[in-house]
Amino acid sequence: MNKTNEDNIKKYKKKLIAVFLSTSDPMTYEELTYEMEGIDVPENFLDRMLKSLENNNIICKEPHNGKDTYILTHFGRRRLSVISKRNKIREARRKRKIAIGVICLIAVILVLVWCVLFAGQNGEDGNNSEGTGEPQASTEISPESLNSNLVDGIGSGSGALSGGNVTYETITLSEDDIHNGPLMLVNSDNRYEGEPEGLVSVAELGVNAFTVSSTSLVVRQEVIDQLNIMITEYNSDTQRSDIMVTSAYRSVADQQEIYDENVSLYGDSYANTNVQTPGASDSHTGYALSFSLYSDGQSSSIRGTEAETWLSENARDYGFILRFPEGKEEITGFSYRASNYRYVGVPHAVYIEENGLCLEEYLDLLKNSYGYEGEHLEISCDSGVYGVYYASGTTISVPRNTEYTISGNNSDGFIVTYLISEAAE
Repeated sequence: MNKTNEDNIKKYKKKLIAVFLSTSDPMTYEELTYEMEGIDVPENFLDRMLKSLENNNIICKEPHNGKDTYILTHFGRRRLSVISKRNKIREARRKRKIAIGVICLIAVILVLVWCVLFAGQNGEDGNNSEGTGEPQASTEISPESLNSNLVDGIGSGSGALSGGNVTYETITLSEDDIHNGPLMLVNSDNRYEGEPEGLVSVAELGVNAFTVSSTSLVVRQEVIDQLNIMITEYNSDTQRSDIMVTSAYRSVADQQEIYDENVSLYGDSYANTNVQTPGASDSHTGYALSFSLYSDGQSSSIRGTEAETWLSENARDYGFILRFPEGKEEITGFSYRASNYRYVGVPHAVYIEENGLCLEEYLDLLKNSYGYEGEHLEISCDSGVYGVYYASGTTISVPRNTEYTISGNNSDGFIVTYLISEAAE
């Protein structure tokens, strides 16, 4: 299938999804055909898309009033509600941008009036004033001072920022917050000192496009949300549903048991190079997953399979990275593992994978080269353009005129990620 056909299929599926979202009632084939008028696709395209969505367990076909109708399944409603929520969020963002634009325009007019009326006569007094030496509550930084060779276009078009400037305010976080967030680094030098909250069941909330090795597996909510979307796309792209989630959150006590068992069976040297020690495992965070293949009642490694290839090429688009990539053994302490993935968030996963980094290298890069007071890293991905910087300590500066997220690094500070501009529709 060529790229054009792939794009048409994805576009048409999105249109079908939008149609299903628009009503909670069953829809006949004729009603669907009417709704899809105006889309330039082959005559049998609707049949193919309906069949594909049915195979992915998003819709089901049932008789209703003497006619075959298509209705959303329980999974379909749950997944599509995520899409509906995103659409509502986008609409809210659009309205907020308009409001911010009006406010900024008024502010500019007031500043110009003030300059004309008062700046000249007050200029001398202003030059003689002395600073207090105290830190300001907020600071305004221009695009040029952030990153002159990367930030072209901030604030233009449908961008999230108004006027091209990010304004900041100071907030104070707790020491516990440093040990929370998807960008926590957990290894032998940075042991996990927290207990994740709000873990959810993979078996209960996971889609039936994959299986689980145990009903006791739990992860963070954002992990299961992205996992469902990712594996559903894997199922659609490959026409396979053979991925199994074999491990997720693991307590320190459980990790100790696994470590001790390996020591008993294979000795200290093997355990230290093949098993993460208790307190130094990504599994403690609730952001780590391991995968295998499951077919005909048998589980096997994904290494050397179509699943390994698909995940290595696409997992970044859903916020997942390979935790122990090939060639990074001296940094991570472990050899290549095709099955171990870690959720870090979409823009970070895209940058890490595209630049051939491991998590340790990425966090070192941010800390050493992209601090709050200097140049900020800019990352472009399908969902938009993001700015990223490292802030030390618990009193940090964060954007106040655009959306942002904060993650502790499990060591000495935080990674702040803010939206520069949304992707064009």
